[in-house]
Amino acid sequence: MSGKEEMDMLNKIKEGLDTEGKSPLEALAQISELLNKLELSEEEKEQLKQTLNDKTDQMSAFMKPGLDILPDGNLTMTITLVVAFVVVMTLFVFFGYKLYRSLTEKERKRDEKRKQKQMKKKK
Repeated sequence: MSGKEEMDMLNKIKEGLDTEGKSPLEALAQISELLNKLELSEEEKEQLKQTLNDKTDQMSAFMKPGLDILPDGNLTMTITLVVAFVVVMTLFVFFGYKLYRSLTEKERKRDEKRKQKQMKKKK
């Protein structure tokens, strides 16, 4: 079966397909019915099935996120992620506290200088 024949066959299937508002299972059932209606040899059916499986695999690989944040059942990975998260949060808190302390110290020193100047003016 040539590429043009495969495209023609897929276009026929697409024309007969109405997936609007249907669940993926219903759409797959409809595709299966349409494929059964086509008069294909077993070899052609197998080639079409393989082509559809390849396309489905490509689509599912495309739809997967780049990084799985929460691994499925891998305890070591989960513990590693939790520890890394805690370390990062601790660093944020530490540097945030240091910044706060530095700013309040500067403010306190400014207030002291201002009071000293006022005391000198009064004398």
